[in-house]
Amino acid sequence: MGSALIKPQNLPERLIWYYIIWMYAAYYLGLQFLITPLLGWFLSFYLIKKWWDQTDKTPESERIVISSSAWIWIIAMITIEVTIIINHINFDLGLAQIIRTSIGWSRQWALIALFPLAGHLNIRPQIIYRAVCILAAQSLVVVVIDNLAGLIHLPVLSFVSPLKFLGGGSALWTATFFSNYLTQREDFKLFAGWPTILGMTSVIYFYFACQETEPKWRKIGMFTYVFLIFASQTRTAILSLLFIFIFLQLLKNWFRAQALFMAGFATSILGIFLPKIIDVLQPVKNFLDHYRGKDSAESGKLRGYINRMTLARWQSESPIWGHGVIEEFGQGPRITYGVPLGTHSTWFAILYLHGIVGFLALAIAFIWGFFDLLIKSKSSKIAEVGLAILLVFIIFGFTEPLHTWSYVYWPALLVLGISFKQNIPPSIATN
Repeated sequence: MGSALIKPQNLPERLIWYYIIWMYAAYYLGLQFLITPLLGWFLSFYLIKKWWDQTDKTPESERIVISSSAWIWIIAMITIEVTIIINHINFDLGLAQIIRTSIGWSRQWALIALFPLAGHLNIRPQIIYRAVCILAAQSLVVVVIDNLAGLIHLPVLSFVSPLKFLGGGSALWTATFFSNYLTQREDFKLFAGWPTILGMTSVIYFYFACQETEPKWRKIGMFTYVFLIFASQTRTAILSLLFIFIFLQLLKNWFRAQALFMAGFATSILGIFLPKIIDVLQPVKNFLDHYRGKDSAESGKLRGYINRMTLARWQSESPIWGHGVIEEFGQGPRITYGVPLGTHSTWFAILYLHGIVGFLALAIAFIWGFFDLLIKSKSSKIAEVGLAILLVFIIFGFTEPLHTWSYVYWPALLVLGISFKQNIPPSIATN
C-alpha cells in the first residue's frame, strides 16, 4: 500500500492519526495525561452510540460487532472499580477518597478496556502503523537535538504542566528538554515519560513497524525502535523482543509434524545438556545484571524487597478486596527507601490494591485474550500482532505497573482491540 493511500478516512482515524503524529507536542505541553483519557472515553461513547443505533438495515461494512474478549476486558476493569469502592468502605477512607481514586481509575485502569473497545470501530491498523513510524522519525530528530544540547552543556529543562492540579503525580505531567541521553539513562524517556516504558512501547511499536508496507517507513520504524530499546537500557524490553520473536516463529510452525518432532527432540537434548546450557547462559545473565551499571543490582534488590513486603501486607491485611490506595512516595518502609508498597509490578500491585478479586479479574482477561489471539493468529496477521502486544504486557506486568502508563501506550491497546474483533461472524452482531 503506497503512502498516498494512508490517510484518515473517518473521525476516529483522524483523531488517532493526528494525536500520534503530534505526540511530542502533547508531551512537551504536559497534556498526554489529559488528552489520552478524553480520547479513550470519547471513542468508546462514539462506538456505543453507533452500536446502539444500528439496525438490520445498517450496511455490514458499518456494523459494530463487539467481541467476547472486549466484553471480558470491560468486565475485568469494572470489577477493579468495584474493589475500589469496597476496600475504601472497609478501611473507612471516606466518600471523597472514593471519588478521587475512582477518577484515577477512569484515567488509568479504564483505558485498558476503553481503547480495545474503541478498536472495534472502523479503524484500519495501517493508520496506526504509519503514524508510529512517523513518530519514530521524530524521535530520531529529538535524540540528535537533545544530545547536541548535552554536548555543548545546555542545561536540562524540566517543565511541570499547570494542569497538574487535575490529579496524578508530577511525573505524569512533566516534560524534559535538552536531556543528555549520552550520560543520563534516567532522562532517556522521550514521549514515554520513563525509560522502561519507552523500552516497552518500543518493543510493541517495532512489531507495528514490521507491518508497514512502505519500505522507507518500515526501515525507519524498525531501526529506530530497536535503537530505542537498547538506548533505554531496559533489560526486560531486550528479553521481550527476543522471546516474542522466537515464540511467534515457533507458533507459525507449531502444527507441522516436523515442528512437533523437533520440539520433542529439542526437549530431550535440553534435559541432557541443561547444566551446560546454564553455564553458557550465565555470562549473558551477568551482562544483563550489569547492563545499566553499578546501580542495577541495587535496583533489583530494592524491587525484591518491595514485592515481598507487598505480598506479606496483602495476605495479612486485606487478601480479598485489597487496600485501594498506596502511600505517598517517601512514606514507604525505610528498607525500600520510602518507595511505597504496591508499586513496581502489575501482578503484585493489583493484589495489594485490589485483592484476589481484582487479580483474578485481570488474569482471566489476559488468559482469555491470549488463547483467543493464539487461535486466530494461525489465519490472521493482525491477531499475531495482537498476540505480541499481549505477551509484552504479560512480561512487563512483572516489572511495571501497567495501568499507570496506559496513557502512553494507548495505540497498542487500540490495535489489541482491532485484533480481538478479527474473524467474528457477522451474525453475532447485536442490534
